[in-house]
Amino acid sequence: MTVDPTPSVRRNRSARLAIRAVALAAVAAITITACSSGTTDEAARTQEPTGSTTPPLTSTPADATNVTSGSGTATASVGDVPVTFTQPDGWDNLGWAVIKGDPTFGLLFMEVGNTFTDPCQSIALDPPVGPTVDDLASVWADQPALNATAPTDITVDGFHGKQVEFTVPDYATGENEDDCADGGHFMVLEGADTPGDGYWAQGPNQHHQLWILDVDGTRVVIAATWFPDTSAQDRADIDEMLSSIQIG
Repeated sequence: MTVDPTPSVRRNRSARLAIRAVALAAVAAITITACSSGTTDEAARTQEPTGSTTPPLTSTPADATNVTSGSGTATASVGDVPVTFTQPDGWDNLGWAVIKGDPTFGLLFMEVGNTFTDPCQSIALDPPVGPTVDDLASVWADQPALNATAPTDITVDGFHGKQVEFTVPDYATGENEDDCADGGHFMVLEGADTPGDGYWAQGPNQHHQLWILDVDGTRVVIAATWFPDTSAQDRADIDEMLSSIQIG
């Protein structure tokens, strides 16, 4: 795998997702919030995880059986696009995210359908972002709330794309007028197959390194995230996973 960087809606508030992943109930006895649109999941969809040692990563309850941990060759997927990489010990693989920590950080593998003009108030871009790599990279780079880097060219395992980096602000999570709405969520993206649902930052000052790739017509986003106090070892683990990625 090569990575060659060039120089540097709003939705019903009770139904929005933290990351569209599982809360790791099988690993840490965590409450799972469902993101399924089916009526049988309605009650679960309105819950917030409680008593977790690994913070809220939510998805359908069935995903709890798919959590894998430990080191070795691991897999993930973005739609129909398979991804393989080397997973260090101590990380939990959800099939589309590899995570640890409280608050959660790690890698996400996603298709992105839209972003937000106001992340704190959960106001989605209307009309939605265009379908290309450049469309998405430009929207993130031009979002004033993110103060992101300019998009730079990258190549990951032979696939071309753009890299954008930003650190979410030290946003407030209370009930004051200027605080982030919807429980203090700072929205980052909407999933391509779930308009209105999406991923929010797992805490203030979380850094995001985003790879936006065109993989045979599928726009693949690989997001590496961490916090200012993330350990050097965990940062090294993230770099190891990124450098070992193979696509397809």
